[in-house]
This record gives sequence, C-alpha cells and structure tokens, in this order.
Amino acid sequence: MKRAVIVLVVVVAVACSPATGGDQATTASTSGSSTTGAVGVETTTDSTGDPVRDQLDWFVRAINGGPMSEEVYAERFHETFRARVPYEAQWVPIVDGLDAVPGDWLVVSYEKQDARSAVAVVAAGDERMRVSVSVEPGEPHLIDGLFVQPADLPSTPDTMENAIGRLEALGTLRMLAAEVVDGTCVPIEQVDAERPAPIASTFKLYVLGTLARAIEAGEVAWDDQIAIRDELKSIPTGILQDEPDGTVRTVEEVATLMISISDNTATDHLIDLLGRERIEAALPELGMSQSGLNVPFLTTIELAALKAGPSAGLAGQYVAADEAGKRAILEQISDITPADIPLDAFTEPLDPDTIEWFASPADLCMVLAILWDMGSRPALEQLRTILTQNPGVVAEPGLWSEVAYKGGSEPGLIAMAWLTVRPDGRVFSLAGSVLNPEETIDETEAFFVLAGARDLLAQTP
Repeated sequence: MKRAVIVLVVVVAVACSPATGGDQATTASTSGSSTTGAVGVETTTDSTGDPVRDQLDWFVRAINGGPMSEEVYAERFHETFRARVPYEAQWVPIVDGLDAVPGDWLVVSYEKQDARSAVAVVAAGDERMRVSVSVEPGEPHLIDGLFVQPADLPSTPDTMENAIGRLEALGTLRMLAAEVVDGTCVPIEQVDAERPAPIASTFKLYVLGTLARAIEAGEVAWDDQIAIRDELKSIPTGILQDEPDGTVRTVEEVATLMISISDNTATDHLIDLLGRERIEAALPELGMSQSGLNVPFLTTIELAALKAGPSAGLAGQYVAADEAGKRAILEQISDITPADIPLDAFTEPLDPDTIEWFASPADLCMVLAILWDMGSRPALEQLRTILTQNPGVVAEPGLWSEVAYKGGSEPGLIAMAWLTVRPDGRVFSLAGSVLNPEETIDETEAFFVLAGARDLLAQTP
C-alpha cells in the first residue's frame, strides 16, 4: 500500500511539453479497491512502427512492472522532461502510485492521436486515468511530454460561492482566500478561517520554517549531512524509508523530499535534527495562533502509531492527557517501528479530528507568507525552490508565475495550502481543509475544487 495516513498523495506534478497543449500536469490518487481487469485495447510487446503508440504502450507496461530504474528513465525520456521531473523526487512517486493500484493497467481506448502525440484512457479495476504522451520528432522519439490525470475530473468551480458549497457538502470546511500584502493575509473570502482544524501533512511547513530559522542562525547548513537511521524511519509515503541504514543525504535533499513528495522519514529525521522543543518554540514565530494544540509536536511515526497497531489503545488516553501525560505516552511508544503499523488499517477515518496537527487557514496563509519572505534572503533562497517543486494541480499557463504548495490527507480529512504569485507581482493564498471524522470523503472532488478556488483568485481586480 503506497498511500498512507498523514500524507497527501492525491496529486503529483508531471511536466508537459508544448506539443501536448501546455504546461498542465497532474495525476490523482490511485488507491483503487477492485481487481477487476479492464477490457479494451491490449498493449503490445513489439514495435508497431508508430513511435507515439509504442511509447505509450511501453509506459503502460512499465508501470505494471513496478519500480523503474533511473537508467531506464533516462533511456525513454527526453532530457528536458527529466530536468523538470526529477527521477527521485517526482518520477518514482508517480510510478509507485500507479503501481499501487490492484490489477494491471490496460489501454481502454485511444481518444486522439497525431504524428507526435496521443491521448488514451487506461484502466486498472475501477480506476481510470487519461494519459497524454508526446515524443520528439526525430529518432529515437524520446518522450518529451507526459500528462496523467483522472479520466473523470470534477468540474471547475466558477465562483467562490460554488466552491464553498461543494466543499461544505463533503464535510466541515475551514477556508481562507486572501491576498498577501506586506506580509499580512488580507481576506477575500473565508469560512471559519481563524478556527484551528486538523491539517495532516501540511504541518511539514512548520518543520521547514524551523529549519530555515536554524540555518539563518548559523546552527545548521543546507549542505550538512544527515545519516538515515533505521530507528527514525516512518511509514510511506516517501522513499527514504527504503534506504539502507547509514545512507547519507544533505539537509537540503531531505527538506526537499519532505515538501515535494511528503516523505515521512525525511520529516522525522529533520524533527530529530532540530529537536521537538525547538519546533514547538518556533510555532508562534511562524504565525501559528494556538500553538499549544501542537504540543507535544508529533512525529509522523508517533501519529501513525497512535492511530493503528499495538499503540492504538493509547489513543484515548493521549487525547485526554495533559502535556506531561502526552509526553510520557510518546516516550512509552518510542520503540514502535514501521513494521508494527498495519498500513491496511488506514482505509477508514482513524481519529482525524483528535490525533493530528492543527492550524487555522489563517495560520497556514501566514506560515506560507513568512516562508516566502524568508526565501527572498540569499542564505535561504532554497526555500522558494523547495516550496515550488510540487504545485499540486498545475494551473493554466500564464495564470500564475510561481506556485508554492503543501497539502496532506488521511481518510476523512484533506487539507492544503497554496501561495501564488500573479504575473503582475501580486501575491495570493488559498488555504483550506475538509473534515468528516465519520466517513471517507471524496478527496479528488475536494482537491480539485480547492485548486479551482485557488485559481479564481487570479481574477481578483
């Protein structure tokens, strides 16, 4: 199971060449439940003489085959594509997410094709995705564009009122649409924007902010090395949990993985590097209005352990305990490992309203504004690069010049926050969450409606 609690794997960005009609690129959650095979066009194992169809057929076979080596990736994809979609940070999670769906992917139909590009619907069980591929005009016809998205996307909201209504139909909504002016979030539209709510992996923004403060203070450097340790590994999503004990990464690499693919093991290594108490002390400075809700500041493995596995019986005690009692329980479960946590438990809501990280939409707008401002300083310019690695849903070309993003989800909860820069230099933010602790919500609907609300801000006069 590739999709885990506390992390959002609803969307991973993929690049798209001009030949396929723009710069949009998203692939949605691929956690299917059916093993019924698709009936349609079989992919082939031999060349058809059509380079576009050959490459699309190869891609479908490749995702059925599981992990793809970096060498194979380089052999099939043009260097311009690979530059925009780094192998480890973006490509591996895309393939892993598609491979996690039960059953094999098959091409169901081709919707259109020309000499350099094609669009096909592929299916595995009940999951249907639309794949657009383009190839370079000359030999060896490397793939220079790939766009993967759900075959049946929700419609885009045409007004904020429409977006709010659709989101409120899914669960309890907290949302803020704002313009960021001189470091302040000026509301444009809001729904209980000052009230804290669970935020899932969006909490990783506060780890990044604490790291930035430590770097600015000269206590940590971007090129410092972190050794991956078995005792700090967490459950997926991510890739660092699969690396051997002792593998060395730089602080910048680990921070990038934490934000771009929501790597939980990366997050817990940074929390260990910085210290739990340092992060707790930094929360008010990073714009959090009720920081006490996140004390103690949970690691990802601690949150997962309290929700599932042998420590789940302590969940009620943890929620009821005071700060000292909570810290004592965390010490009690400190030897829990990823192997102790059954990932198949995360199919229904598990205390998403009580055992979580908490912040209001106004808090999330502020932390993004603070991080964006910090990223304007020479010593911290990496912040903006890290925050813009994965924009969630890529907007129409020309709508935004820069998009910073972090989101998260677990069954019954989805939360996300964007800071966007318009071509005229004005800065906006959309932050929101939808919570239903009783049943799972339609994450695809929530995600794309929130993204649609984000893009409505581009029309602000």
